[in-house]
Amino acid sequence: AYILRKYGAFGDVYVSDANGENQTQITRNPGPDSFVTWAPDGQSLWYIAPVTPKIEVRKVSFGDGAERTVASLDLVKGQARISPDLRWVTSIQDKRIHVVEIASGQSGQLLQTQEQAGFPVWAPDSKSLAVEVREGDNTHIGLVSREGGELR
Repeated sequence: AYILRKYGAFGDVYVSDANGENQTQITRNPGPDSFVTWAPDGQSLWYIAPVTPKIEVRKVSFGDGAERTVASLDLVKGQARISPDLRWVTSIQDKRIHVVEIASGQSGQLLQTQEQAGFPVWAPDSKSLAVEVREGDNTHIGLVSREGGELR
């Protein structure tokens, strides 16, 4: 699954065979879809859709082709990522990394940096994230727990 941005249009979710053949457009939304991820069972795709001023976490089921909004969250889309267990979404706002439980909408700040943080990547068990942190001329990768705390 991937996001394809055609000239003059926003990005939509597509799937294809591993060799790139049999490309199929999955979404047709007015805004730019992003950060697509497979459900662990392979039966659906989840992605982020911006609906100003919020983002929506959406799910497309392959069984019936139905698309539904799983959650509407009060987050900036900035680098939003859905966790592998499909329970959490992270977002970067200013110099802070936030995590939100999709089902409840409960939000918490994971990390605040002095300069810049970005490019969060969930661990396979959804218990921590790797993030890129910039401090002065130095950029490094660190781990932070889903519950927050110090960067390791």
